[in-house]
Amino acid sequence: MITPAALEAFRVQLLKKGLTLKTARNVIDGTLRALLRDARTVDKLIPHDVFADLPPKWWPRRPKTRPDPFDATERDKVLAHFREMRSAYYPFVLTAFATGARPGELVGLQWGDVDLRAGKLMIRRSRTLHEDNAPKTTGSERTIDLHAAVVAALGRLKPLHATDIMPVFLNTDGRVIYGDSFVKHEWHRALRASGVRPRKFYSTRHSFISLALSDGRPPQWVAEYVGTSLAMLHKHYAAFIRNPAADDLLMFLGALDGSERIGASALGPDGDMSRNSGVSAGSGRGISGHTGRRRRVIIR
Repeated sequence: MITPAALEAFRVQLLKKGLTLKTARNVIDGTLRALLRDARTVDKLIPHDVFADLPPKWWPRRPKTRPDPFDATERDKVLAHFREMRSAYYPFVLTAFATGARPGELVGLQWGDVDLRAGKLMIRRSRTLHEDNAPKTTGSERTIDLHAAVVAALGRLKPLHATDIMPVFLNTDGRVIYGDSFVKHEWHRALRASGVRPRKFYSTRHSFISLALSDGRPPQWVAEYVGTSLAMLHKHYAAFIRNPAADDLLMFLGALDGSERIGASALGPDGDMSRNSGVSAGSGRGISGHTGRRRRVIIR
């Protein structure tokens, strides 16, 4: 019989194995709880819901962590290291930085999800603990446009006789990349060698989102591209959303006095409205999308 004490022992065991508190909670509150619920309500094997006996704050409150992205210079240093020193993993790391996809979504990719001719990628699954599952939410299932550098890298990576169900990203042993092993043996070593402050591999996602928002990309577009909600984007990345200069926030009203004069603060050095009006002329961060001027962007 499963008791609260047994659940506590199981939690301790998971944490001792190195799982994070969040992962342990997903295992117990998600997978195990669903199994016990079905055993109780469907198969009538368990008479009582053991989770109802747990105290309200059985799970300790996790401290809030703020996104810790790489800036464009740090990103380029890391990419250069993998391109020159660990080229087998370069397409994997490049795709992470250039799509903002979750690590589980990346390792779950199959060649049937990649359309190199159209330059598109379909995210339809997430791989966790060596198993393929549905993405985090229904909104996480998406089709995205790929940067030209990613299309080129994946084109070189794709085997001649790749099947639709063949995994895209493999380790040097020819097996599907396992996130924890990659982080331990490749990721942190690359950061040290590049002289970049240590951060989780998940920060590649933070980097894409923060760079896109700070470069003026619409939050709705960013949210849809990375498979999250607009509310979550504002909750965690509001500091990176660029707004028009404070003096120009009311420019949409026009002159209102019958004149056609535009405030001097809205004009750039050449008499255009690109300086303070919220129209981006591009920042050179290597994130594709529309800006106030057309420009070629390359991720090296």
